[in-house]
Amino acid sequence: MKAGVADILHELVLLAAENAPMEAARLLGAAEVMRDTVGSPSPLDESSASVVADLTTSLGAAAFDAARVEGRELTPEEAVSAAFGGKGRG
Repeated sequence: MKAGVADILHELVLLAAENAPMEAARLLGAAEVMRDTVGSPSPLDESSASVVADLTTSLGAAAFDAARVEGRELTPEEAVSAAFGGKGRG
């Protein structure tokens, strides 16, 4: 189930990247940790890699990394809440 949630979060990262880059970086971190937990490979294709590069440029490397780490600390429930307009944690 976590792999499916991670897939959805990954798609939301792609959608949120332009208008909500900080949230996109958080969701990326949450999706990564879910994939790590279940041993599911990351779908970092060419367009995804481009989005990660754009987020890093848009936010700056330090802010991008901090948001990604924050996302990795979210529970699956918090990540889903954050993805659909909630605050997740904090």
